[in-house]
Amino acid sequence: MDRWLNNMYVVRVIALVLGLLLWAVVHMDTTKTTTTSTAPLYGAEDISKVSIETVGLDKNHYHLVSISPSTVTVRISGKTSSLNLVNTTNFQVLLDLSNVTEGAQIVPLKLEKLKDFPEDVSAEVLPSSVTVKVEKNLKKEMPVTIDLGGSPAEGLVAGTPIINPSRVHVTVPESRQNDIQFVRGKVPVDGAKSAVVTQVKLAAYNADGKEVPASISPSIVDVEVPITSPFKRIPLQIKLTGELPEGYSIAAFHQSAGQVTVYGPQKELDAMQFYTGPQIDLTNMKSDKTFVLDIPLKGKVTQVDPNQMTVELTIVPSARKKLDQVGILISGENNQYATKVTNPANGKIDLILEGAPATIEKMGAEDVQAFVDVSNLPIGKYELPLMLNLPPYVRKAPNQDLKVSVEISERPNPVPSARQTSGNEAQPATAQQTNGNQAQSSAAQQPHGNLSGQTSE
Repeated sequence: MDRWLNNMYVVRVIALVLGLLLWAVVHMDTTKTTTTSTAPLYGAEDISKVSIETVGLDKNHYHLVSISPSTVTVRISGKTSSLNLVNTTNFQVLLDLSNVTEGAQIVPLKLEKLKDFPEDVSAEVLPSSVTVKVEKNLKKEMPVTIDLGGSPAEGLVAGTPIINPSRVHVTVPESRQNDIQFVRGKVPVDGAKSAVVTQVKLAAYNADGKEVPASISPSIVDVEVPITSPFKRIPLQIKLTGELPEGYSIAAFHQSAGQVTVYGPQKELDAMQFYTGPQIDLTNMKSDKTFVLDIPLKGKVTQVDPNQMTVELTIVPSARKKLDQVGILISGENNQYATKVTNPANGKIDLILEGAPATIEKMGAEDVQAFVDVSNLPIGKYELPLMLNLPPYVRKAPNQDLKVSVEISERPNPVPSARQTSGNEAQPATAQQTNGNQAQSSAAQQPHGNLSGQTSE
């Protein structure tokens, strides 16, 4: 080997071969570089199904019904290396609706380049405009309804919600104005022990209870739901006790509260038909009088609203009037017996009544119910007190001994038991039955009546 390497010709041949190999390597790299540099430096691409952003629509007056087409294509062109940097986060396709009117119209599109959009890339929107359909909005005022969810703590009830504001404006496209039937919100009161105060977001609903898209102003309202004991609104009765001095009568009675709201256990409220308020003693009263009275709590009642009231009494000198031939009714007659009034023989009586002049002047025999009660009496003859059912604040004048003679005997042909009176009906002296269930005994009556409008002597 050393001999070959020491030969000058051999060395020259090896050098030539190495030179040729080096030339080949350099030539191949130059060819590759040339080939790469011939690739295109610029190009174009389409980005399809780009959404359209709307701006400028006056939503108080108009509603956008449709956009056609609903998406567009964005064509970008520029350096190939820059095109790879573009995506839908670098730009927006805008539709300016600030000048649209009601109906269908063609509106141009605008492409807005955003941050990081390459400066050397151009873009265009295809198509450059779209057809939009716009509908006019209508505004109407509607009441707000609050629905309560759940139940308060045991023994408590939720009252009527207090809503502020109680009415709102609803803006809806003209074609859907009849779809909006209710504006509602919901307040949960489950387990509440005190008033629930909150803000409620409202929604619009159709007649089927389905939510309907609409603009509501204001869309949020303040609501307070009272949480209280069970309550009931019932008439308030004021009892008059004692007697006015002789020669005086009540001409007018006025109480500031005719009804009260009573709070307490539900069982106790269910048994109440009216609420007994304070009493007023008429003794020694000869002139007009105004009372400011507290309404007391009774039994298990926890609250009465209002808790105070004003009563005004007008007192005037009495007047008297004679009523002739007032028919006498029979109450509580047994249909198995024949009952008749024997004295007075004609079954009618003359009465002298006393009261305020304006009241007495208008009275006639038809305003008085006179009757005797024969309930549970066997066959025989009786002298019974005459009882009177009179208008409020009218009484029997003194020094009248009103007694009636009655005879009860066997009836030849007894009336079937199905038609028997209950003991609360009145039978006139002619044997025709009439209703006497409101009549009261003169021995038990209040001399000046009560607020129910019934009084008797």
